[in-house]
Amino acid sequence: MAIGAIGGTSPSMYTTRLNTQQQQQSKVEEVRREREEAQEKLASGKRINSAADDAAGLAIAQNILSSYVGIDMENQNLSMEMNRINVGDSALSGVADSLNRIQELGVQASNGTLSSSEREIIQGEIDHIKEGISDSLANGEFNAQDLFGSAENQLGEISIESLGIADFDVTGDFSLDTIDQALEQVTSLRSELGAQTNGMQHQYNSNAVTSENLKAAASRIQDTDYAEEIVNLTTQNALTQYQMQAHKNMMNLMGSSFNIAL
Repeated sequence: MAIGAIGGTSPSMYTTRLNTQQQQQSKVEEVRREREEAQEKLASGKRINSAADDAAGLAIAQNILSSYVGIDMENQNLSMEMNRINVGDSALSGVADSLNRIQELGVQASNGTLSSSEREIIQGEIDHIKEGISDSLANGEFNAQDLFGSAENQLGEISIESLGIADFDVTGDFSLDTIDQALEQVTSLRSELGAQTNGMQHQYNSNAVTSENLKAAASRIQDTDYAEEIVNLTTQNALTQYQMQAHKNMMNLMGSSFNIAL
Protein backbone atom coordinates (compact mmCIF):
# COMPACT_ATOMS: atom_id res chain seq x y z
CA MET A 1 0.00 0.00 0.00
CA ALA A 2 1.32 3.51 -0.80
CA ILE A 3 2.57 5.71 2.00
CA GLY A 4 0.21 8.48 0.96
CA ALA A 5 -2.70 6.08 1.31
CA ILE A 6 -1.74 5.24 4.87
CA GLY A 7 -0.66 8.56 6.29
CA GLY A 8 -2.51 10.93 4.01
CA THR A 9 0.83 12.42 2.90
CA SER A 10 1.94 12.13 -0.72
CA PRO A 11 5.57 11.53 -1.79
CA SER A 12 5.69 15.06 -3.28
CA MET A 13 5.03 16.51 0.17
CA TYR A 14 7.98 14.56 1.59
CA THR A 15 10.13 15.86 -1.27
CA THR A 16 9.06 19.42 -0.52
CA ARG A 17 9.91 18.98 3.14
CA LEU A 18 13.32 17.54 2.30
CA ASN A 19 14.03 20.48 0.00
CA THR A 20 12.96 22.86 2.71
CA GLN A 21 15.26 21.08 5.16
CA GLN A 22 18.18 21.42 2.76
CA GLN A 23 17.48 25.10 2.25
CA GLN A 24 17.29 25.60 5.97
CA GLN A 25 20.60 23.82 6.45
CA SER A 26 22.16 25.99 3.74
CA LYS A 27 21.02 29.13 5.53
CA VAL A 28 22.44 27.81 8.78
CA GLU A 29 25.81 27.27 7.11
CA GLU A 30 25.71 30.75 5.57
CA VAL A 31 25.02 32.36 8.93
CA ARG A 32 27.78 30.26 10.52
CA ARG A 33 30.29 31.49 7.92
CA GLU A 34 29.27 35.10 8.42
CA ARG A 35 29.56 34.69 12.18
CA GLU A 36 33.05 33.20 11.85
CA GLU A 37 34.07 36.05 9.53
CA ALA A 38 32.86 38.61 12.07
CA GLN A 39 34.76 36.81 14.85
CA GLU A 40 37.93 36.77 12.72
CA LYS A 41 37.64 40.49 12.00
CA LEU A 42 37.19 41.26 15.69
CA ALA A 43 40.12 39.00 16.67
CA SER A 44 42.55 40.27 14.02
CA GLY A 45 41.45 43.91 14.05
CA LYS A 46 41.42 43.74 10.23
CA ARG A 47 38.37 44.04 7.99
CA ILE A 48 40.36 42.46 5.15
CA ASN A 49 42.04 39.21 6.21
CA SER A 50 42.23 37.69 2.73
CA ALA A 51 41.67 38.72 -0.87
CA ALA A 52 38.24 37.08 -0.71
CA ASP A 53 37.11 39.65 1.85
CA ASP A 54 37.68 42.60 -0.48
CA ALA A 55 40.01 42.08 -3.45
CA ALA A 56 39.91 45.69 -4.61
CA GLY A 57 40.32 47.07 -1.09
CA LEU A 58 43.26 44.75 -0.47
CA ALA A 59 45.02 45.93 -3.64
CA ILE A 60 44.50 49.60 -2.72
CA ALA A 61 45.66 49.02 0.85
CA GLN A 62 48.81 47.24 -0.37
CA ASN A 63 49.65 50.13 -2.71
CA ILE A 64 49.21 52.60 0.13
CA LEU A 65 51.33 50.40 2.41
CA SER A 66 54.13 50.35 -0.15
CA SER A 67 53.98 54.15 -0.41
CA TYR A 68 54.21 54.95 3.29
CA VAL A 69 56.83 52.28 3.95
CA GLY A 70 59.01 54.00 1.34
CA ILE A 71 58.35 57.41 2.87
CA ASP A 72 59.15 56.13 6.37
CA MET A 73 62.43 54.68 5.09
CA GLU A 74 63.29 58.01 3.46
CA ASN A 75 62.66 59.75 6.77
CA GLN A 76 64.87 57.24 8.53
CA ASN A 77 67.67 58.11 6.11
CA LEU A 78 67.01 61.84 6.57
CA SER A 79 67.14 61.46 10.33
CA MET A 80 70.45 59.62 10.10
CA GLU A 81 71.93 62.31 7.86
CA MET A 82 70.71 65.11 10.14
CA ASN A 83 72.32 63.34 13.09
CA ARG A 84 75.58 63.08 11.13
CA ILE A 85 75.52 66.79 10.31
CA ASN A 86 74.71 67.65 13.93
CA VAL A 87 77.76 65.67 15.08
CA GLY A 88 79.90 67.51 12.53
CA ASP A 89 78.46 70.88 13.55
CA SER A 90 79.21 70.10 17.17
CA ALA A 91 82.83 69.43 16.24
CA LEU A 92 83.00 72.69 14.29
CA SER A 93 81.49 74.56 17.22
CA GLY A 94 84.36 73.26 19.34
CA VAL A 95 86.82 74.39 16.67
CA ALA A 96 85.27 77.87 16.70
CA ASP A 97 85.59 78.04 20.47
CA SER A 98 89.23 77.02 20.21
CA LEU A 99 89.91 79.67 17.56
CA ASN A 100 88.31 82.28 19.76
CA ARG A 101 90.63 81.25 22.55
CA ILE A 102 93.64 81.50 20.22
CA GLN A 103 92.47 84.97 19.23
CA GLU A 104 92.30 86.00 22.90
CA LEU A 105 95.80 84.66 23.45
CA GLY A 106 97.01 86.47 20.33
CA VAL A 107 95.62 89.75 21.62
CA GLN A 108 97.33 89.09 24.94
CA ALA A 109 100.63 88.29 23.21
CA SER A 110 100.47 91.49 21.19
CA ASN A 111 100.94 93.46 24.39
CA GLY A 112 104.32 95.11 24.02
CA THR A 113 105.04 94.79 27.73
CA LEU A 114 105.33 90.96 27.60
CA SER A 115 108.73 89.33 27.59
CA SER A 116 109.83 86.66 25.12
CA SER A 117 109.47 83.92 27.75
CA GLU A 118 105.93 85.04 28.51
CA ARG A 119 105.06 84.89 24.83
CA GLU A 120 106.53 81.38 24.67
CA ILE A 121 104.23 80.33 27.50
CA ILE A 122 101.27 81.72 25.56
CA GLN A 123 102.46 79.93 22.43
CA GLY A 124 102.62 76.67 24.39
CA GLU A 125 98.89 76.96 25.11
CA ILE A 126 98.20 77.90 21.48
CA ASP A 127 100.12 74.84 20.23
CA HIS A 128 98.10 72.66 22.59
CA ILE A 129 94.85 74.16 21.27
CA LYS A 130 95.97 73.63 17.67
CA GLU A 131 96.63 69.97 18.44
CA GLY A 132 93.13 69.69 19.80
CA ILE A 133 91.68 71.28 16.65
CA SER A 134 93.70 68.97 14.43
CA ASP A 135 92.62 65.86 16.34
CA SER A 136 88.98 66.93 16.33
CA LEU A 137 88.91 67.46 12.58
CA ALA A 138 91.03 64.44 11.66
CA ASN A 139 89.27 61.96 13.97
CA GLY A 140 85.69 63.20 13.73
CA GLU A 141 83.56 60.19 12.82
CA PHE A 142 79.94 59.14 12.48
CA ASN A 143 79.02 55.49 12.09
CA ALA A 144 82.72 54.64 11.60
CA GLN A 145 83.04 57.12 8.70
CA ASP A 146 85.20 60.24 8.69
CA LEU A 147 83.16 63.43 8.88
CA PHE A 148 85.62 65.80 7.23
CA GLY A 149 87.54 65.38 4.01
CA SER A 150 87.31 65.86 0.25
CA ALA A 151 85.11 62.81 -0.46
CA GLU A 152 81.63 63.47 -1.83
CA ASN A 153 79.86 62.03 1.22
CA GLN A 154 81.94 64.05 3.70
CA LEU A 155 80.92 67.37 5.22
CA GLY A 156 83.83 69.39 3.86
CA GLU A 157 87.59 69.52 3.66
CA ILE A 158 88.89 71.37 6.69
CA SER A 159 92.10 71.11 8.71
CA ILE A 160 94.51 73.39 10.54
CA GLU A 161 96.41 73.67 7.23
CA SER A 162 93.32 74.73 5.24
CA LEU A 163 92.43 77.11 8.07
CA GLY A 164 95.90 78.64 7.74
CA ILE A 165 96.78 78.35 11.43
CA ALA A 166 99.31 75.51 11.31
CA ASP A 167 102.22 77.98 11.59
CA PHE A 168 100.52 80.60 13.73
CA ASP A 169 103.14 81.65 16.28
CA VAL A 170 102.96 84.62 18.63
CA THR A 171 106.66 84.46 19.51
CA GLY A 172 107.48 86.17 16.20
CA ASP A 173 105.63 88.32 13.73
CA PHE A 174 101.94 87.33 13.49
CA SER A 175 98.62 88.77 12.41
CA LEU A 176 95.29 88.20 14.11
CA ASP A 177 93.72 88.40 10.65
CA THR A 178 94.84 84.76 10.28
CA ILE A 179 92.51 83.75 13.11
CA ASP A 180 89.69 85.94 11.79
CA GLN A 181 89.92 84.25 8.39
CA ALA A 182 89.96 80.80 10.02
CA LEU A 183 86.84 81.71 12.01
CA GLU A 184 85.15 82.88 8.79
CA GLN A 185 85.85 79.50 7.15
CA VAL A 186 84.41 77.60 10.08
CA THR A 187 81.36 79.86 10.26
CA SER A 188 80.78 79.54 6.52
CA LEU A 189 80.89 75.75 6.66
CA ARG A 190 78.56 75.68 9.66
CA SER A 191 76.13 77.92 7.79
CA GLU A 192 76.12 75.54 4.82
CA LEU A 193 75.50 72.57 7.08
CA GLY A 194 72.75 74.46 8.89
CA ALA A 195 71.02 75.23 5.59
CA GLN A 196 71.22 71.55 4.62
CA THR A 197 69.76 70.51 7.96
CA ASN A 198 66.90 72.99 7.64
CA GLY A 199 66.05 71.67 4.19
CA MET A 200 66.12 68.08 5.37
CA GLN A 201 64.04 68.91 8.44
CA HIS A 202 61.41 70.52 6.22
CA GLN A 203 61.35 67.41 4.00
CA TYR A 204 61.21 65.17 7.05
CA ASN A 205 58.20 67.03 8.47
CA SER A 206 56.41 66.97 5.12
CA ASN A 207 57.06 63.23 4.77
CA ALA A 208 55.80 62.59 8.28
CA VAL A 209 52.47 64.31 7.52
CA THR A 210 52.12 62.41 4.24
CA SER A 211 52.93 59.12 5.95
CA GLU A 212 50.34 59.69 8.68
CA ASN A 213 47.69 60.53 6.09
CA LEU A 214 48.51 57.38 4.10
CA LYS A 215 48.40 55.23 7.23
CA ALA A 216 45.02 56.70 8.15
CA ALA A 217 43.73 55.98 4.64
CA ALA A 218 44.97 52.39 4.80
CA SER A 219 43.42 51.98 8.23
CA ARG A 220 40.03 53.14 6.98
CA ILE A 221 40.20 50.55 4.20
CA GLN A 222 41.47 47.50 6.03
CA ASP A 223 40.90 47.93 9.76
CA THR A 224 37.88 46.54 11.55
CA ASP A 225 34.99 48.81 12.47
CA TYR A 226 34.47 47.27 15.91
CA ALA A 227 31.05 48.81 16.52
CA GLU A 228 29.79 47.52 13.16
CA GLU A 229 31.26 44.05 13.59
CA ILE A 230 29.96 43.65 17.16
CA VAL A 231 26.45 44.45 15.91
CA ASN A 232 26.98 42.04 13.00
CA LEU A 233 28.20 39.27 15.31
CA THR A 234 25.27 39.76 17.68
CA THR A 235 22.87 39.57 14.72
CA GLN A 236 24.50 36.41 13.38
CA ASN A 237 24.40 34.76 16.80
CA ALA A 238 20.68 35.54 17.08
CA LEU A 239 20.04 34.21 13.57
CA THR A 240 21.98 31.05 14.37
CA GLN A 241 19.88 30.36 17.45
CA TYR A 242 16.68 31.06 15.53
CA GLN A 243 17.63 28.84 12.60
CA MET A 244 18.78 26.01 14.85
CA GLN A 245 15.44 26.10 16.62
CA ALA A 246 13.57 26.25 13.30
CA HIS A 247 15.60 23.31 12.02
CA LYS A 248 14.84 21.34 15.17
CA ASN A 249 11.12 22.09 14.85
CA MET A 250 11.12 20.95 11.21
CA MET A 251 12.91 17.74 12.09
CA ASN A 252 10.32 17.04 14.81
CA LEU A 253 7.50 17.77 12.35
CA MET A 254 8.95 15.46 9.72
CA GLY A 255 9.49 12.76 12.32
CA SER A 256 5.91 13.01 13.47
CA SER A 257 4.62 12.84 9.89
CA PHE A 258 6.75 9.80 9.18
CA ASN A 259 5.50 8.03 12.32
CA ILE A 260 1.89 8.78 11.38
CA ALA A 261 2.51 7.43 7.92
CA LEU A 262 3.78 4.18 9.39
